[in-house]
Amino acid sequence: MEAFKAFNINYPEIKLSIAGGGPDEVYIKQKAKELALDKVVTFHGRIPAESLNEILAQSFASILFSNYENLPCVIVESFSAGIPFIATNVGGIAEIINKERGIIINKGNQKELAEAFELMLKNDFDRGKLRDYALNNFSYKEIGQQLDKIYRGIIG
Repeated sequence: MEAFKAFNINYPEIKLSIAGGGPDEVYIKQKAKELALDKVVTFHGRIPAESLNEILAQSFASILFSNYENLPCVIVESFSAGIPFIATNVGGIAEIINKERGIIINKGNQKELAEAFELMLKNDFDRGKLRDYALNNFSYKEIGQQLDKIYRGIIG
């Protein structure tokens, strides 16, 4: 919330949508209100994939400011919608996010997060390439072919 507040000072027309839930949800909502962001931050809670797709379609970026992850599906979902991603350099995230697909920041660094918001506005990510990357690497067909190759290699 602090990073978005810093960014929002220069870009008051930009809104933040937060989907999902968890143990920090109450704290994050309280922080948004405390920072007077309640008019520019929308909390959607846990929502079905169709609703998430609608939110993504209206977005210029997705964000995952986490201290630990592996390879969260939300990144691939975002790419599938042609949306670039801001994420922390934890787990396997840096294996799929590069300068063509988003911005990697250090975990816990809110200053870098605020800067990444602005960089996202200034960069012109190729949404078609993002979608193609997701389809060519994470579609049912592609994953099925990769698993088939592994299984065939195991059984000879």
